[in-house]
Amino acid sequence: MATRMRMSEETGGRHPVKEGVSTGRKRRHEIIAAASQDFLDKPNQIWTVNERLFYSLVVDAIPALRNNASEDVDIGAWFARSPVEKRLLIARGQQQALRSALTHLVFIWLAERVLALLEREESLTPPTEETCSNHAYVCDVIKTPYRGAYHQFMLAGVWWIQQPALHFIKSLKRVGHPYHGLFTATHEIQSVVHRQRIEQQQNKPHRTGQGLIRDPEDFRSYQPLFIANFQDVMITLVAAQKAYLARVNEKDDNCPQPDAVARFALANLDTLFLPAHMKREMALKKISHPAIQYANQPMKEKPFADMPPLFAAAGELPQPKLDLAPEFAYLKSVMQSFCAGIITHRSNSRRGQEIAERLLSVAGVPSGRSPDSPDYGKIDPITILGIIGIYVAKDTIFRECPS
Repeated sequence: MATRMRMSEETGGRHPVKEGVSTGRKRRHEIIAAASQDFLDKPNQIWTVNERLFYSLVVDAIPALRNNASEDVDIGAWFARSPVEKRLLIARGQQQALRSALTHLVFIWLAERVLALLEREESLTPPTEETCSNHAYVCDVIKTPYRGAYHQFMLAGVWWIQQPALHFIKSLKRVGHPYHGLFTATHEIQSVVHRQRIEQQQNKPHRTGQGLIRDPEDFRSYQPLFIANFQDVMITLVAAQKAYLARVNEKDDNCPQPDAVARFALANLDTLFLPAHMKREMALKKISHPAIQYANQPMKEKPFADMPPLFAAAGELPQPKLDLAPEFAYLKSVMQSFCAGIITHRSNSRRGQEIAERLLSVAGVPSGRSPDSPDYGKIDPITILGIIGIYVAKDTIFRECPS
């Protein structure tokens, strides 16, 4: 899932890193986020924006250049002479900016289709005959299929996210598409990152993670909506459901309150997504992620029954507020990290801006922003994905008791 904060790995993710490191990361993140928005705002200047981004990232990553860079400095030569770890850091910064812009385009495209159904008060859960009959969501991260309502939730996620997203991205391959240059630039940087990660693994395999390195020609490598993100949304939704049911003292044989739980989750989106602040690996371990727990064996009928409390519901009924369990309270103040899932973008078109604002309003969380505001229409992918997940959950996992 999105990883919002940088935490000290040596201390188990409980404390912020030192100020010097955090300042450097913040500067780098600001460079990437600004360029990513420029990719959307200036579709005819993709290469110019990308060149400026490359220059800024090289200067930022190489201390010797930071205070001495000038127009006559051969930035390309400095980049080429750098160790692979440094070159990979720079290239992945470009990749993140490009993919984040691509992600926004796809999510707004999805949001428009979701919005049409929500405004007509129709279900987001597709008919059973239209969903994939196989375990389409079982992948590199999800190794075993869910059962019951959880299985239906994931199949709906595939239906909404996987193929439609790939179909939209394929449309960007057309030379006449306004954002064709964005797709082309993304392809090029994917190739660079691919080569550098292979070089890194060949030179220092003991220091390199075992993550999958897809060839740039593998079209899935351009998909900014990995289905594992939908699984992570499921985990936080089940955690919120358990917190709500505990607050209203429902028993196992009488626990489904799908509409109430959905309203509860929508009313508390900010808190619901605070676990996304965690490093993904840390979050999955802390939450006893079922895909890890049952990676090589069949999934249990109630995979979330033993999940430790992640949230607590507080306040008076019928509108209690969602809060973090004491174990995770530090997420409210810890330093944030960076990931494409939480970068906010503003569509270049008024239509895209209006879709974002209308989606928030229909979901019951209007931004209150004026059309004249520079932030009008700003939205991040996790919010859109979460809204889709909540409405799908209302007809699937919220109808099944998690414990």
